[in-house]
Amino acid sequence: MNNSTRKTGVKRCRARVADRAAGFALICGAGLVALLPVGCTQSGTEPLGDSSGAEVSSGMTLISGGTLSSSVHGSSSGGGLSSGGSCNSSIAHLSSPTADPAALFTVRSPGSHSLTCTAQDLGTSQEQFQDKDFVCAFTLEGQDALLYLQATPTSCVPDFYTAEYGTVTGRLSLDGAPAATPTAVAYDWGGNHENNRIDFTWEGKEYSLYHSSFGWGWRKCQEMDCLQVRSGATLETDGCTVARSLPAICVPVGAGGSVPALVDTFEPCLGDPNYP
Repeated sequence: MNNSTRKTGVKRCRARVADRAAGFALICGAGLVALLPVGCTQSGTEPLGDSSGAEVSSGMTLISGGTLSSSVHGSSSGGGLSSGGSCNSSIAHLSSPTADPAALFTVRSPGSHSLTCTAQDLGTSQEQFQDKDFVCAFTLEGQDALLYLQATPTSCVPDFYTAEYGTVTGRLSLDGAPAATPTAVAYDWGGNHENNRIDFTWEGKEYSLYHSSFGWGWRKCQEMDCLQVRSGATLETDGCTVARSLPAICVPVGAGGSVPALVDTFEPCLGDPNYP
């Protein structure tokens, strides 16, 4: 590798030092950049990458595939990761569902609603709020689940100019079967930071689609990405820890009722102290 290529690799690596703040170590080589969760080691000894984003090894190659797991293996030739490389912690990801939401649900086109809002210092005004409709994929008791949620704003929260979603419905499909109706379906806007949440009950258990990472100022950086399971007041499984043990994919329904591809693109939020 010539000197020009080496410099390019280092520059690219340094340019992505922000990714390390999001919980990733940087691996540079041959002008390429790869990311691994912080804590990954080469041969189980030294951490890969350093805080400056400097080049680790001129022989390092880009990790292909993009899948992170509890064990990361690299090429035995060309100076890649040793076969003994491992991660002390990993983040679970969800495979894209095979079922087609459009075939399972009657998806509406989200609309806009004018609500009367009152603030102590600003008086009363009419504000526009959008329907909040989502399609979410996750695993529910070993079954591939798709949830379609329709949330309609019905009133304005005084002094905060956020909406209460008083009309909420949901449809749930398991393993591609015809959709059924869960109970106690609710949508919480999430206050000024919009750290939103979907709640529903199915077969006696309460489920919440929430967030496993928050960035600067306790703000979400992506849509709901994990599942929590409760039985009454008892939290049975918290899938929203840093391990993200119950991953989920949630996408907002677009204009005309379009549903974006359900792809798990989760990354820790910048500034989240739980991801070193």
